[in-house]
Amino acid sequence: MARAERSRLVVLLLLPIVLAAAQVQASEFVSAATYPVGQGPSSVATGDINGDTFNDLVVTNGFDVTISVLLGKGHGTFRPAVNYVACDFGFPTSVLLYDLNGDGKLDVVITCSVSDQAGVMLGNGDGSFKQPTHFPVGSSPSAEALGDVNGDGKTDLLVANRYSNDVSVLLGKGDGTFGVAANVSAGIHPSFVILADFNADGKLDFAVVNSGDGNVAVLLGKGNGTFDTAKNFSVGSLPVFAAAGDLNHDGKLDLVTANQGDDTVSVLLGNGDGSFQGARSFNAGLYPSAIAIPDSNADGNLDLAVVNNGNDTTSIFLGDGTGRFRRSADYQVGLYPDFLCLADLNGDDRPDIVVVNNYNDSIGSVSVLLARKAGQFRAARNFRAGSRPYSAAVGDFNADGKLDMAVANQGGRTVSILTGKADGTFRNPVNFRVGNNPDAIVAGRINQDAALDLVTANQSDDTISVLLGNGDGTFKKATTYSAGRFPTSLVLADFNGDKKLDLAVTNAFDNSISLLLGNGDGTFGTATTLTGFPGPTSVASADFNSDGKMDLLVANGANGTLSVLLGKGDGTFESPLDSPSGGDDPNSIAVGDLNGDGKLDVAVANYNSGLLSVLLGHGNGTFQVTNNYSITAPFYVVAADFNADGKLDIAVVGLNETMSVFLGKGDGSLKSPAAYMTGQSPTSISVGDLNSDHNMDCAVTNYYGGVTIFLNTGHVVNMRRVSAVTVLF
Repeated sequence: MARAERSRLVVLLLLPIVLAAAQVQASEFVSAATYPVGQGPSSVATGDINGDTFNDLVVTNGFDVTISVLLGKGHGTFRPAVNYVACDFGFPTSVLLYDLNGDGKLDVVITCSVSDQAGVMLGNGDGSFKQPTHFPVGSSPSAEALGDVNGDGKTDLLVANRYSNDVSVLLGKGDGTFGVAANVSAGIHPSFVILADFNADGKLDFAVVNSGDGNVAVLLGKGNGTFDTAKNFSVGSLPVFAAAGDLNHDGKLDLVTANQGDDTVSVLLGNGDGSFQGARSFNAGLYPSAIAIPDSNADGNLDLAVVNNGNDTTSIFLGDGTGRFRRSADYQVGLYPDFLCLADLNGDDRPDIVVVNNYNDSIGSVSVLLARKAGQFRAARNFRAGSRPYSAAVGDFNADGKLDMAVANQGGRTVSILTGKADGTFRNPVNFRVGNNPDAIVAGRINQDAALDLVTANQSDDTISVLLGNGDGTFKKATTYSAGRFPTSLVLADFNGDKKLDLAVTNAFDNSISLLLGNGDGTFGTATTLTGFPGPTSVASADFNSDGKMDLLVANGANGTLSVLLGKGDGTFESPLDSPSGGDDPNSIAVGDLNGDGKLDVAVANYNSGLLSVLLGHGNGTFQVTNNYSITAPFYVVAADFNADGKLDIAVVGLNETMSVFLGKGDGSLKSPAAYMTGQSPTSISVGDLNSDHNMDCAVTNYYGGVTIFLNTGHVVNMRRVSAVTVLF
């Protein structure tokens, strides 16, 4: 079943998941540990259900009517799952833990989508539960929230019902049972609900996410179990999840939503009276499905943790205390992650992350990401690839949870696959045939299965090769597509909004870009040609004007400019907007928010003029050169947060056989670089966690000397030489 076709199985939390860490050290996360649960897991809750002071896990399994209970061992690991029947029919969709009857033991509250019920399983205090008692609600309940909405000191239950377009309010009796549901109209397809006091009057209100309307409806509570008429606030397309917290330190609750229709997160800043300012949205991964709000780097500002169902990742976005966020890191989890929650699982006072992975109807899993302190960089080591390696992509090509490398070898017709051992070393290369002289390579799921695929641009025969992955580190025979003359760079993105990866290729000798729209099955349509780009050398894709549509950025080597093509969302683009590149012969570009203003900026390697240029974005597709840094023959540039301070840094390789790392100051300027020796004639640099310690490592391809790996241990003062490639997660 395709991701976009699966019904959303999401859960409500009593109040937003906010783990303040004011006294905690800054956190990264250890590689995810995975635990099997039941079929089609959809949500998870944490709490101490057996009284041993350790947090345990309870997971709903949508396809086998059960919940899985995993008892914690106290150091972030868990015992094997024990399953309990929770619903009369299939699809338990959400779970909460709370002591409903005041006996000091946590109880389970679930929703059962097929039977249109909420269920209560009273806890025995030893990790087991009594048989469920069920309560009728609306049609296809999808999420729930707990709180005292009528002021009688007893916990009440709210349930969002997707197909009856309402929210059921069940008043609690204090003994683990509830009264008859009163249904309150919501919008179209409500998928998530939150209870909180949005207008600070001491009475609980609720916010419901309406997937079909693209909005959040807020209903202010009267304190007697009833609510005022809904006020609607627009967010991104197809919102499925929300969380609340004070994101800008004004003492008023704000909202964030995960929007699957346009792969964004929307931020609604609260006015303190139950109303909100207009939504500000930014890009997440593919199909963001859930959000939590920790202070992950202990700077006193709330951050975001976002589960990306289409990327199999959890992304951390660091907050600046004004309601703006910047992407800090992505962590690989299991296949088709649906939901997450936060808890301190190993007793170190750091917020850890639990992610539910729901891969079709097979046995599912939960991934546990334990928070930890940042490390430092170490020194380097070389690995053999093919003849004249020119660029590379990093990804888990054999699905073993360890990052591998795919290297395009310009001296032949091959791509070398080096499977990783998770310690920063790699096995001997295995080669796969592509076109003549491949010089650029990217990875992505082109046919929408679980296996990563590869695309190369082949200079000598003016073609593109597509290698569909088998998921075991091998690939099917390459399929070839025509490009323009001398293709030099390529990028995968969804340009027409159909959730299928498309391809853009720069062609240096005929001053053009080839656009190939993906069919979602591993094939592409006939190329469309865009002309008027003088000697294009590099291409990137991002949403430069924050309209939710993917744009293109092209470096034009022949006239020293950058061209931005704003996307129309249908696979076509506006006329180019040109900006000076800051130097002569721009050869490579890297995109990111370098000054923390929420607008995308660009770093440019200007080869002939020996300059690394920083161009700050205006948020409308234009840029202004603000800083230039001298560097010998800069050839390739990447942006990443190497020292985990929440500010983007820059790494550049030049033909003087050096990699230079510039730490960012967070205002668009850079500190003096640290230099590291590469192999002979470095041609590209890639970034990824190559030894599974969740520090960002660097991989450099050397035209005459294989691949050089630099393992990062944290502070970028001692980068350890190890050998390299290009990254796309």
